[in-house]
Amino acid sequence: KDEMHLNHLDPEHAMCLSDYRYIFDRFIELGFEFVNSERILAGLDPSKKYVNITFDDGYQNNFKVLPLLEEYKVPIDLFVTTENVKNQHCFYYDVIYRERLKQKKSIDSIRAEQNLVKTMRHNSILAYLDREFGENCVTPWGDLDRPMNPAEVAEISKNKWVRIGNHTKNHYLLTEYSKDEVEDQISSCQKDLSDWIGSVPNTFAYPNGNYNQSLFSILQKHGIDLALTCDFRKIYILNWNKGNEPYRLGRFCFQGPEKIDDQISMFRNDFSLFLITRRALHWFRNLSQERESY
Repeated sequence: KDEMHLNHLDPEHAMCLSDYRYIFDRFIELGFEFVNSERILAGLDPSKKYVNITFDDGYQNNFKVLPLLEEYKVPIDLFVTTENVKNQHCFYYDVIYRERLKQKKSIDSIRAEQNLVKTMRHNSILAYLDREFGENCVTPWGDLDRPMNPAEVAEISKNKWVRIGNHTKNHYLLTEYSKDEVEDQISSCQKDLSDWIGSVPNTFAYPNGNYNQSLFSILQKHGIDLALTCDFRKIYILNWNKGNEPYRLGRFCFQGPEKIDDQISMFRNDFSLFLITRRALHWFRNLSQERESY
């Protein structure tokens, strides 16, 4: 927890190892089995309950969770954005957070700026950061805020509890780009990861959760069998591999260490006003994006 106060990166949800330990304990108490994407693709017993833990982007600090995974025998999926790895560049949201915090800006204004910037195209984001904070702003301050390097991606991929997946080359919000640009984001990441870990990933996580139906065939073309959204919803074992479901699997994100039990209960429930609202917002967003893509 002390590392959060260094402000090297945006502790958006402020989750620490002690919180993950509590989460693992609670799911075990509730009778869940931990699985990764390999187990999901191989087929699961619909009479049982499962949970799949995922991490996005490829931060070096993900190494901190490995002893906990070993202790609890928890397999995870780790989705990597490869251009940040190759260039050793911080992610733009961390740059905005720490630079604005130094300027004594409010958290609300920082969140608003992050949300605005993430809608920009990639080159515009880089130009914005350079203009606002200087050309060296994407240089990591240390191990907390930096992505893994290629050797570390290779190293962590050899851990028996970690499975590597595609998270695009540049963390593009794919619904904002052309088909050719999307193809490049996915295929370049596939090649990078294949070069580093010795195998081609068959799983994918949409940056920011942005997706529409036009992306599914592109993912399939590049060997992706399973893709995770940020839609707050459970995956039903009997239905997960029907139609386009493998390319729009739901996923929950813990919103912080407060009221973890309430969040776990919400994730497990079939009815929740919060989840219904989230689903409605995602449905309207994806509907509008699909209309724009045709």
